[in-house]
Parts: sequence; C-alpha cells; structure tokens
Amino acid sequence: MAAFFAHKRGAVVRVTGLHAQPGGLLPFRILIAGTDITSPSTRAIITQSGIVENGNYQFLHTLNETIYAYVFGDRIGELRIGGICFAHPCEGYASGMKQIIDNYRSKRISQAPGPVQVSFGETDYKGFLVGTSIDITDAERNLGQWAFRFNTFPGNE
Repeated sequence: MAAFFAHKRGAVVRVTGLHAQPGGLLPFRILIAGTDITSPSTRAIITQSGIVENGNYQFLHTLNETIYAYVFGDRIGELRIGGICFAHPCEGYASGMKQIIDNYRSKRISQAPGPVQVSFGETDYKGFLVGTSIDITDAERNLGQWAFRFNTFPGNE
C-alpha cells in the first residue's frame, strides 16, 4: 500500500510500500469509469464516500390504530465521493483541482452520453454525476477538498 509524506510545504511525495495486498489492491477500492482520479498519476485522493438508498413507500393511518403500508419499489439514490486535492501542479502533471474540474466537466449529466459506472468496493453502481464542490482548505499548503455527487438508480442494468 502506498503512503504519502509531506516533503516540503505545498508538496507531497508518494512512497510505494514493500508489502503488497492480495490481488495488488488496497483494502477498499473506488473506481469511477473514464476518469483519472483513481490512477497513480492523480493529484486528487479519495478519502471519503457515502451511499444513500431509499424505498418508495407510503403509510396510511386509519381509525382503530390500523396502518396500511403501500410499497412502490425503490427511489433514486445518492452516491458521494470526495477527498483532498493538491492545488499546485507538480512534475508536469495538472494540479488536483484541475483534474477534478476537468473530470466533472467531461462526466457531468449535461455532457456524458449516459450514466457513469462507479465501483464502490465490490458493488457496482450506474449513476449520473449531478454536482461537485471544490474548496480551498489550507491555502498555505496548497490543499483543497472536493466532492462528486452522483444520483444512482436501482436495479442491475
């Protein structure tokens, strides 16, 4: 597993570990198809993620404490992926902020020809990239924070 160490103010160095995980993967893996965010050359690191899924239902309260439940299937879900990015370009690569903006602009719902495949651990989702946020969190060290918001839909197709 790779480790990251502060090298000088505003810079970071990637150090590859000596012990490989079985299969060569990190313990938890997130992939976004068609983006370079999960490639070794990225300057944006995924540090957080979350999934929200809901059912589509209605409860009807009637007399004598009788409650009817009507189930209509599933509702659209939300998948959030976020992390930190480096604001300063280094070694001929684009900055992490530029990578996030470029990936958002190419995969957002108004530009992509269809849903984006996102692998969240061992579970695959198809969803539309509907929003992003990028913040400067530490200007002195050129660090930013970013997040992608996908709307996912139920089913295996």
